[in-house]
Parts: sequence; C-alpha cells; structure tokens
Amino acid sequence: MTPDPQLLAQELRAAVHRYETDRDRQSIEGRLGISDIGFCRMYATYVVRQEEPSEDPSKYAAFVGTAIGSYLETVIEHMYPTAERDMTVEVELPSGAKVEGHPDIVLPAGVIDIKTVDGLTSVRRKGASLQQRFQRQLYAAALDQAGRDIEWVGNAWWDRSARDEMPHVEVEPYDPLWMTYADEWLSEVLYAVKTGTEAPKDQPIEFCQGYCPFFSKCRGDDVLKDREGGGLIVNPDHLDAIDVYTEAQRDIRAAEKTKEDARRALAGVSGIGSGFVVKWIEVSESDVPGYTRSGYTRLDIRPLPKKVR
Repeated sequence: MTPDPQLLAQELRAAVHRYETDRDRQSIEGRLGISDIGFCRMYATYVVRQEEPSEDPSKYAAFVGTAIGSYLETVIEHMYPTAERDMTVEVELPSGAKVEGHPDIVLPAGVIDIKTVDGLTSVRRKGASLQQRFQRQLYAAALDQAGRDIEWVGNAWWDRSARDEMPHVEVEPYDPLWMTYADEWLSEVLYAVKTGTEAPKDQPIEFCQGYCPFFSKCRGDDVLKDREGGGLIVNPDHLDAIDVYTEAQRDIRAAEKTKEDARRALAGVSGIGSGFVVKWIEVSESDVPGYTRSGYTRLDIRPLPKKVR
C-alpha cells in the first residue's frame, strides 16, 4: 500500500525531533558542557537541577546545522592532514570545576569551531557571541592543560542557506584568563542551584520563547506581567481579533517563505515569462545613520505591459 505522504512527512519530522545528540543527553544528566558556558546562567541552573522541561522546542535548525557542520569538518580534515576532529577534552577551571567539550577542528597551533547560520550579514557585523568566545577559548585551555601548544582560537561561520559560499572567519589569541571568567560565570549558576534562587537570565525573552525548553517555567511570569497597563483580556471580540491577527501573521510568514523559495529558484534568471518581466537589480552600498548598509541584489518582477502582451 502506498503510504499517505502527509503521515510519512510527520513521521520523518518526528524522527528528527526525537533524535538525541550528545549535548541533549548531557543536559538530561544534569551536566554542563563547555558549549553551555556563557549562554544563559538561568538555563544552566535548570540543567544542573535536572528540572523537567516545560516546552519541547523544534530542534530542526540545530539538526541541520550539526549535519552540515559534520560534513564541513570532514572537508577541512581532508584539506589539513594535521587536523584532528571528534575529540573529547576536559578543562579544569581555577576553582577545580571540570567541564567537558568537543572541539570541531584542532590544528597544531589552533582551534577552529564551526558554526552554521542562515545568512552571514549579522555575524559579519557583530562577530562571535560571548558564548562562542567562551567555547573556543575553553577548548584551547583544555588542550593547553593536556600539553598541546595552542596559540590561537577561532570560528568559521558558513551560510547554511547556500546563498554565500565564502565563510566568515574570526580568530584571536588564546588567553588563559578566560578560565577565570568562566569560573565567575559558573559560580553564579552553582550559587543559584545551592540556594534555590534564580540566576541571571542572559538571553532576550523573544529568543527564549523560540528555543528554550524551560521558557514557560523561567519567563512565564514575565509574559503575564502587565507591561503596558492592560491586564487579562476577556472580551470575546478582542479575543477573536487576536486569533484573526495571529492567523494572518502565520499566513504572512508562510507566504514569505514561499516567496523566498521562489526567489532562490530564480537566482540569475532574467527575461519574460507567465506575463511578467523578471530581472535582478544591483543595489549599491549606502550610508544610513549609525552604520553602512551593504549592497545587495534585489529580484524585481513586474507585470508585462498590456500593449506588449
């Protein structure tokens, strides 16, 4: 019997969602890894306490990033015969705390951590996050403690949308002082665990809502707080309007995704088809208050003039 395509799609999606990485298993066991340092102290507190998640956020973006990253590691390993991958390292912080991690690529004098993102514009402007700097520096510290001569650390970001094939690379000297910074960060987590109090919530609430498995437990009160002097909405017409508005938002997001898929399919295509003129327009770099906006290529599709049809 031919399977129902929608049911098959749901089963395949569920398989991806259920798949557990080493990091997932580490979190379930209440162990923090090097990649957790610098992310969110309240999230780390929940992990150490082994709290039950209140949400089950999508893992798809992380799944795709991990898959692409693994293949990139293979490519880099072939390019550099001295490169090492699939290593497990452990750094001992000044306090005596030990944290485990898995660096992506280790070269004779440096560490490269691979990241994948949907577009490189933001990372080119902002560079590595605090978490990413902790991560690469602590990998280096672990290798240094193991007797390796590490001089530099870095990240290489690839565009997983495949619109830009040139990776963005950032490097800096290895600095053992980051171990002290990590100890200070971790001490606030352990204090919150010991005293049953809250640690600082380091990520914006919008990010938490989309990605954190402890969102409702951690930020639920923040969402329910009366930020603008309103309160609980009970008017049926207003509730219906909320449903209409949010449904329209979902439709807009779906339409934008469909539009972007079509845009990618038309990359480099210009001409006349289906009653429309298709062309690509180069928009030059321009200065706006506070920063310089990079140039870009815009797709322009307009109806063919009636007298030409």
